[in-house]
Amino acid sequence: MTFFATCRPAARLALLLLLAWPAAGLGAADCRPDDRPVDYGAITRELDEKLGAGGLSAEGVFDLRACRVQVLIDQGETAAAEEALGALQAEAAAAPHRAVRTRLLAARLAAGSGRTPAAAEALAAAMQQARTPEEAGEAGRTAGRLAGAELPRRPDHATLLLAAVLPATGGETLLPVKVEFALRLLAARAALAGGDRAAARGHLDRAEQHAAETPAAFPADALLALGKGLQEAGLPAARTWYQAGAAAAGQSGDAALLSLALGRLGHLDEQDGTWENALRQTRAALFHAQAVRDQELVFTWQWQQARILRGMRQLDGAVAMNRMAVETLQGFRADRIAVDPDFFRTTVRPAYLDLADLLLTKARDAAPDEKAALLRQAVATVELLRSDELKDYLKLPCLPVNDLDLLAQRDILRDATVVYLIDFDDRIGIVARKGDTLVHSDTPVSTRQVKAEAFLLAESISRVDDRFRESARRLYRWLLAPLEAQLAGSRVLIVVPDGATRAIPFAALLDGDRYLIEKYAVVMNQGLSVTTAGEGGRYGSRRFFLGGISEAVASFNAIPRVAEELQAINGLYPADLMRDRQFTTGRIKEQLQGGSHPVVHLASHGQISGDVADSYILTWDGKLNIADLSAIVKSGERQNEVIDLITLSACSTAVGDDRATLGLAGVALKAGARSAIASLWNVDDEATERFFVTFYDLLRNDRQLGKAEAIRTVQRQYLAGEIAAAPSAAGGPARDFTHPFFWAPFVLTGNWE
Repeated sequence: MTFFATCRPAARLALLLLLAWPAAGLGAADCRPDDRPVDYGAITRELDEKLGAGGLSAEGVFDLRACRVQVLIDQGETAAAEEALGALQAEAAAAPHRAVRTRLLAARLAAGSGRTPAAAEALAAAMQQARTPEEAGEAGRTAGRLAGAELPRRPDHATLLLAAVLPATGGETLLPVKVEFALRLLAARAALAGGDRAAARGHLDRAEQHAAETPAAFPADALLALGKGLQEAGLPAARTWYQAGAAAAGQSGDAALLSLALGRLGHLDEQDGTWENALRQTRAALFHAQAVRDQELVFTWQWQQARILRGMRQLDGAVAMNRMAVETLQGFRADRIAVDPDFFRTTVRPAYLDLADLLLTKARDAAPDEKAALLRQAVATVELLRSDELKDYLKLPCLPVNDLDLLAQRDILRDATVVYLIDFDDRIGIVARKGDTLVHSDTPVSTRQVKAEAFLLAESISRVDDRFRESARRLYRWLLAPLEAQLAGSRVLIVVPDGATRAIPFAALLDGDRYLIEKYAVVMNQGLSVTTAGEGGRYGSRRFFLGGISEAVASFNAIPRVAEELQAINGLYPADLMRDRQFTTGRIKEQLQGGSHPVVHLASHGQISGDVADSYILTWDGKLNIADLSAIVKSGERQNEVIDLITLSACSTAVGDDRATLGLAGVALKAGARSAIASLWNVDDEATERFFVTFYDLLRNDRQLGKAEAIRTVQRQYLAGEIAAAPSAAGGPARDFTHPFFWAPFVLTGNWE
C-alpha cells in the first residue's frame, strides 16, 4: 500500500505534486527530500566541501549556493538566508532562469517568516519570468508545497499562494498539465475550506478537463484524488473518476489502490442509501486491503461495512464488524496519531462511539440477561475510549488500566453510582452503574444545546446572583433525572463526563431547590479503568509538600491569602513548605525527588487546558509544564511511592475548553497520583483558602472520611453559611459564601476514597 493512498488529503495532494515532476526537474529545485529526517549539518558540510573543491561550472556553483540558501531557510536562519539570497539575486539579474530560482527562494523565505503576501508576490514574479515548462513547473511545485503547509491553518493563505501561479480560467500557461492538475485539486480544497464552492467547482472543472483530454497521463492515484475532490464538493462526477481510478488500479495490478477506489465507491453508495451496492463494493475493498495487509484500509472498510449493515438493520453483523474495526484500530492508532494529531478526534472517537451506540441500540429491545451483557459491553467500550483519550492527551503509547469486574469485587463501588455521559452529538446517552446493575437512558438534547446551557450556567454563576437556577435545573433534568431511581441510596456520585458535559459544575445542579451536593458527594472521573484503587485520605503525621507564590512575579499579579493558606495547612500537617522566591523549579525537583509526600498542594497561578503542552504551574523562575511536574514527581527516590492527592488550589481550567477537565485527570495519572483537585474557574482568594484548610482539617479529624465526602462536607458548610469571610477591617458584615460561585467549581477527579 502506498502512503499516498491513505494519507490526509492535503498530504496526498502534496505527494501528487511530487509525482508531477520528472526526475530531471527535481535537481534544480530541491537539495533534499522533503519527507525524510534531515541532518542539516551534514548537508551544509557537503555543500561547503563541494564549493571549496573547485572545478565547478558557474552554473554548478550557483546551484550549490542556492541549495545553501534553502538549507538556511529550512533551519529558520532568516537573517543569514536573506544575506546569502541577496548576493545570489545580484548575480541572477542578467540570467532569467537564475532569476526564477532566486524568486522561488524568496517565496520560501517569505512564507517561512509568515509573510504570505510577499511569498505570493515572489511566486507571481517567478511565473512571469519563466520561459520554459520546466521553470514554470518549478514555480508551481514551490507554490503547491507552500500552499499545502498553509491549508490546514489558513486556507485563505493557501488560495493566495496558488492564485499566484495558476492561470485564470481559459488562460494560457506554461505549467505542465500534471502540475496544473495537482494545483487545481489543492486550490479546490482551499476554496472549500474557505466556503467558496463556486471557486472550488471552477478548479475541479479544469482538473476534470485535463484528465479527460489525456487520461493516459494520469495514474490511478491522480484519478482517485480527483474523485475525492469532487466528492468533497458534493459533485456527482466523483463516481466517474473513482470508477476510472479502479480500472487504472486493476490494470496496473495495484491492489491497495483498487481497494481504495472500491471502498470510496461503496461510501458513495452508503451516502445514497443503496445498501446492497454499498455492501458489495465495501466487501470487495476489504478483501483487497486484507490481501496487502494494509491495517488502516482494513479498519476503514470494516468500519464502513458496520455502518452499512446498520443501515440495513442487521445489528448483529454491524456490532461484530464494528468490534473488529476497533480491534484493528489498536494496531496502528498510536503511529497514525503521531503524524496526524486530529486522527483521534476525526476517526478514533467516532469509531468507538458508533460501537457504543450499536450496543445501546441493541440493548433497548433485548431480554433482561442479554440487555445486561450488552450494557456491560457498552460501558467497556466507553471505558476504552476514555483510556485512549487520555493516551492521546498525554501523548503516551499506553496506560495501565483496571479490570472493571475486579474493581467491583474489591468493593470500591460500595455506596457509589457511576454515571457515564456519552456525547453522541444529536443526543446524550446515559448509562448508570450501581453494583452489578446497569440502566440506560437517552436524553434528546444535542451537544450544541448542552454546551449552550453549560455556558449559561457558568456565566450566570459568575454574576453571583440567582439567575443560574434555571440552567442548573434544566441540566439536572437532562442529565441525571432520567436515572433518578438508580441513584437513590447512593452516597457518592461518580460522573464520567464527555464532550460538552465536562465543563459543567455538577455540584451546583439543582433538583428543584435542592443542590446535587445535598444528596451526594460528587466526583468527576475520566473512567474507572484509569482510576487508581486504594484508600486515601489517611495521612496521619506524614509530611505534605506545600508550595506557592503569593507575590507578583513576571506579568502575574500577587495572590492574596496564599501565605495564610499554606501556613494554616502546615499547622494541621507537618510539611516541606516553599513560598515565593523559594518556589523554583530546581527546589521543587529537589524536594519531590528526595521525599515521600502523600499530598502535593500547590497554590500558584496556573492553568489546566485541553492541550497538555499549554498546562502549567507558575514558579518563581518561570512556568513549570504539567508534564515536567509529573516527570519530577515520578522520578528520583520516590519513584515507587504513590501520591494520594495533587491539589492545584489557585489553578483553573481553561474557560470554554471541553478537554480541560480531561487535563486534570491527566495531571494525576501522569504523575502517578491517585487523585487531583483543581477549580473550574477562578475563585475568591479567601474562599479558596478557607475551603482547603477546612478540607484538610476534616481529613485529619476523621480518618474514615474519604476525599469526596470531605469536599461535600465543606461545600455544605459553605451552603449553610457556616463558613464566611472574616469581617472587614472597617467593621462591616462578613461576606456571604453561600452562593455556588464560591464552592461549586472545586473538582475532584480520580480516587474518591
